Amino acid sequence: KRKALKPAPVVIDKSKPLVTVHILLLNGEFLQQQFNEEHTIYAIIDFINRYKQFQLNYKQKSTGQSYDDYALCTASKELTDTHQTLKEANLSGFVLLKQHKKVTI
Repeated sequence: KRKALKPAPVVIDKSKPLVTVHILLLNGEFLQQQFNEEHTIYAIIDFINRYKQFQLNYKQKSTGQSYDDYALCTASKELTDTHQTLKEANLSGFVLLKQHKKVTI
């Protein structure tokens, strides 16, 4: 039996508080990942980008989106401060939506 390939995991410290983040991607795919409360919004962006690169390398499947094409949002706000911790952003149990950025002309 071949072992299923997976993207590199997020490094977490199980002795510190954990947050499970649910992410809905543009292509309808649903991801769930644990992070420490001290991880930043950038850690989620990095996780999504590594997952997408994994898809390109091993599954030959792409949404055609890059980091510049999407924004991370909760139901009520866009997460723009990539240095903010998950605790500061109050993201425990939230579903993040990877959405197309709106371009204003």
